[in-house]
Order: sequence, then C-alpha cells, then structure tokens
Amino acid sequence: MLLVPKRLGTGGWIGRRTLHECPERRLGRFSWSSALAVFLRHAALFGDARQGIRRKLARLFLATALCALPVYGQVAGYAEELPGEASSSSRSRQEAIRAIPFDRIHAPVGQKLRKVIEDPTMYRRLPIQIVDADPDLYILLARYPEVIVNMWQLMGVTQLQLERTGDYTMRVVDGAGTTGNLELVYGTQDVHVYYAVGHYEGPLLKQRIVGRCVAVLSTGFTETDQGRIYVSSRLDVFARLDNPAADLVAKTLYPLMGKASDRNFLQTNRSVGEVSRAAETQWAGLQQLCPRLIKIRPDVQSRFRSTAAKVRVNAQQRLRGRQTTATPTEGVRVSRRVNDP
Repeated sequence: MLLVPKRLGTGGWIGRRTLHECPERRLGRFSWSSALAVFLRHAALFGDARQGIRRKLARLFLATALCALPVYGQVAGYAEELPGEASSSSRSRQEAIRAIPFDRIHAPVGQKLRKVIEDPTMYRRLPIQIVDADPDLYILLARYPEVIVNMWQLMGVTQLQLERTGDYTMRVVDGAGTTGNLELVYGTQDVHVYYAVGHYEGPLLKQRIVGRCVAVLSTGFTETDQGRIYVSSRLDVFARLDNPAADLVAKTLYPLMGKASDRNFLQTNRSVGEVSRAAETQWAGLQQLCPRLIKIRPDVQSRFRSTAAKVRVNAQQRLRGRQTTATPTEGVRVSRRVNDP
C-alpha cells in the first residue's frame, strides 16, 4: 500500500512536498495534459481535424511499462530516497516485491512474475505522482487505459494503439517499434499488477529485443479539508530481456530514457486529472466526446460514461456541502486467476 496522510489541509504536506507543489499544479510550460484539457473543453468543435501537433505524447503508464522494455537500466541506489524521486535501489525493489500478493495469485501466474522480478535485467521505481482526481475514475482508467489513448488519437497526437483482446488483456503497439501483450493479473484499490511480453524492432537498436515486464502500480487517496481527493500513485517496473547483448546498450541509454519514462508517467497522471476535472466542469463536452470513442468496446465506453456521471454528481453535492467523503465505491475488478478468500 502507498502510505499517505489520512487528511490534509490546503497547505498540508504530502511526503516532502505541499499540495501547492504537486506536479499537476505546476504551470508555465506546455504539456500534453493542458492540450487534453483544451480538447475536452471544446470536444464538440474539434471533429476529426488534426491539429499539427508533432511532439511525442507521454504514453499511458500501462503502456510505458511495456514499451520501455529495451530502455530501462540499473543504477546505484540513492543514499537517501525521497518519496518523489526515482530509484533503482535494492530497498525499493524489495518493497515493490512485497506489494505483490502472491498468496492471492494462482501459482502459474505467480511463477511468471517471479521469473522477472527475482532476477530482472533492469528495475526502476518511477517518482510518486499526486493528482486531483476522482478515485473511482482513476481506478477505472488504470484498468481501461484505452479510453485516454482513444482521446489522444482523436487529437491526432499519438501513434500508440491499444486493442483490448479480453477482459484483462490488451495488444499494445507503440508506433515506434514495440509490440506486445499486456495483462492485468491482479487489482485492488491499493495495488495493480501487470504482466507484459513484447519485443522491440526499430532504429534505436539493430537487433530484435524480446523481453518480459512486471509493473506494480501502488495508489493511495488523501482528502483535503475542502473535500478534494488527491490520488498518489507510484509505478515500479521490472524488466527482463532475453537478449544478453542488449543489456549493455540498455544500461547505456538509461540516463536519457529513465527520465523520459518519469515524464511520461507524470504527464499521464496529469491527463487523468484533466479527464476527472472535465467530468466535473465540462460535462456537456465530455458527453459529446463519448460517442466518438469508437476504438474502445461499448461496455467500456458505458462504464466510463457512468463513472464520469458519478464524478459530476459528487462534485455538485460537494459544492452544496452534502458530500463528506469520496473514497472508491465500486470496488475493484480482479483477474479471474486471483483466488478470492
């Protein structure tokens, strides 16, 4: 579980940062989340027109875990690990492993996970991100990342393709050489565990790189005195490459690509925050946008629409002073391979 304070005032501390210093509040330079905010506000006017945006879009953190297979590296641990810093230390790695509930995962699936996490080629803990978002909507988008990706596709700013192949599985093509399959093997309010198998073929490396990845997403929820809910999230990524010769290349590229992955995770969380904010304040635009999300399954679209509607109702009740709490209400969808008590 990602530990955060139970309740904070407007200027309360989260780790060693105040709410005013949270990533989603940093302004002053263009970000993809700000572009998404504009898109959501004017969804009815955008149509299918391309906006000429050519900068690389921050990939959704689920896809980041898979698409970063050939570029994560191993570095020495920090002398002092701050909550908001990236880490590849043994301590962080062991904490991430302990967060995986192997006793609730079927043995064959657990064995696949252990083959990666017990002897990874690369490991990285991405910095903790804090975003103002509805907890139910955040969890929904963690399980159905194709919703946000389809929004990005409508904006014309990504080549990432996510195709759902089952209730808990997806086909991922990042448009830059990485193709693979992503599977949600466990999920609760506090932790989600993903397993990915994929390969990379592109200009970055001359040879085909095949690898497996385990990603552990830990989340926590904090309520302010004003009734706003902040979601704290942390992503631990373990990658094991089947090509020993690629190990040296991946480690060489680590300083550049590790920070790029950190930025991707930050921008993705900001985008989730913008969708949550749109559900509260731009409901008409979001309603007009939903029918255009044609690359997601109808049942997923329906689930997203109903969850967003609840976000709007909660916001209205909070403004009237009747909303006292906003903890996750719907529970969590869990892989069929998980043993329930």
